[in-house]
Amino acid sequence: MIEILEDKQALAAWAASWVAERIEASSGRFVLALSGGSTPRLFHRILVEDFGALPWDRVEAFVSDERAVPPDDERSNVRMVKETLLDPLGAKAPAFHAPTGIAEDCAKAAAAYEAALLAATNGTGAADLVMLGMGEDGHVASLFPGFEAPTGLVAAAEAPAETVAARRLTWTFEALKRAKDVVVLVAGAGKAEALHRVIDERDESLPLARVFMERGGRVTLVTERAAAAQLSPVGVHK
Repeated sequence: MIEILEDKQALAAWAASWVAERIEASSGRFVLALSGGSTPRLFHRILVEDFGALPWDRVEAFVSDERAVPPDDERSNVRMVKETLLDPLGAKAPAFHAPTGIAEDCAKAAAAYEAALLAATNGTGAADLVMLGMGEDGHVASLFPGFEAPTGLVAAAEAPAETVAARRLTWTFEALKRAKDVVVLVAGAGKAEALHRVIDERDESLPLARVFMERGGRVTLVTERAAAAQLSPVGVHK
């Protein structure tokens, strides 16, 4: 499913409402993976302001990727999630699994994080919902084009040398394939070309296109007009 909305504000509001509906509809533990980047900040704020009364006590939250930096580093996705979602929710905040020791040993941290995911999902590795963004190069989580796909469910990974913090921990294509639902938030004119290649051209050299392929199209893409500017009407309805 593809939703094209007016702007980033509308995108974040739609996504927050969609996520809230699924948490409310759950009858037990709800495993949620959150993404880094700039778009989730607004999405988190709306969750806090409009959906603070959700049954957050049923939610176990993860991050779908993290940079090999200390958790208090300004480049850390964990820090962003804490500042924009967990701390504002206060005592109502969901249980949060943060990767530990990543700055010292990515591989060891990834193995421990995979074990935490398996424990939270009764051994299946299938999160209830994974929230993702997409970079201008078509990457998702820390799965970048041109790099060998990591194995397992959570793995150490490398980002291009020019990116922020090249050493990473990431959920793998296999973990994204197993998830019950995957939602991708894409905003900004700089992502229009990559989104066109993903949706219209089905260019599987781009990680997001591979996610679509491996999930048989079972991905909810939420975007806005600037990012969707190069999409063909046919591609949008595929």
